[in-house]
Amino acid sequence: MKKLLVLSLVLLTFSCSKDSNSSPMATKTQLISKTWRQTDILASLGAGVQTSVFNTLLTTCQQDNLWQFNSNGTYTLFEGPSRCPTSTSDVVTTGTWTFQENEKKISFTDAVNGTQNFTILELTSTTMKLTGVLTYQGTPANVTVIFTAV
Repeated sequence: MKKLLVLSLVLLTFSCSKDSNSSPMATKTQLISKTWRQTDILASLGAGVQTSVFNTLLTTCQQDNLWQFNSNGTYTLFEGPSRCPTSTSDVVTTGTWTFQENEKKISFTDAVNGTQNFTILELTSTTMKLTGVLTYQGTPANVTVIFTAV
């Protein structure tokens, strides 16, 4: 009986041990620190249903721009393959980003747009979805911005 009890305890110990090959979950800083392409912008005025305004707000040459987020809290927006005709540089703008409220929100600051605040709806290794209120032509709009990792 004692041998059976000891054998059971040994088996239980080894069957419950942690897998040494499992990797730890990535932090939000690690998840965001890569190159992203903005793939959609959903917007609504007031409490209306959000619809895609990606093709309306962004010209064709802006739709393939690349956002490089760095782990040090900086970002660079680069021209994509379809360069805008008036562009003289590969860099559209640079700025900073910071997580807020226990990494549930994120703020972006640059010289062109000032500070913009968003709630993080989703942040995975392949998708980033942010929601917030932006003013467009003097009217506040509820927006959801969707990025896909490149």
